[in-house]
Amino acid sequence: TLARMIRAALPDVNITIGGGLLAYAGEKIARSGRVFDVIDSMVLLEGEGPLLGLARALRDGTSLDAVPNIIHRRAGEEVVKNPTAPPLDIDELPTPDFDQVRFTDYLSPHITLPLAITRGCYYEKCVFCTLYKVIGPGYRQRKLERILDDIEQVTTRYGSRYVYFVVED
Repeated sequence: TLARMIRAALPDVNITIGGGLLAYAGEKIARSGRVFDVIDSMVLLEGEGPLLGLARALRDGTSLDAVPNIIHRRAGEEVVKNPTAPPLDIDELPTPDFDQVRFTDYLSPHITLPLAITRGCYYEKCVFCTLYKVIGPGYRQRKLERILDDIEQVTTRYGSRYVYFVVED
């Protein structure tokens, strides 16, 4: 519904969807091609690399075929699933930027900033969990030096004494 509303208001804007659900159902949703009447592409697995590649391809007017981890429909109606890229090096990711967050809109008594210090799961065997399929295989942990730098940067920049370590395992 939101994509239809955006498409009606801004017919030339690129609409890309992503998130954990698509790791499970993205290929099935894309199979009929009907979803591409409303969106332009969907990102599977981690989004940082594919979104950067997508933005560059759109800016440069080049094909989306080289953007990893996306499913899209070519102009000729063919739905294409691009190859999967290896997971990102968690130590190469930048410190989170919360500059556009209006902290006053939250009811929390203290600003608490999330820091993702790991990705994936080291176990990958729980029958009730499919996390490792959503974020990509393997477990990755940010180096302690990077974690400490991130803590110092975000707490100083945003005036918070509190961080929340996002650990997905």
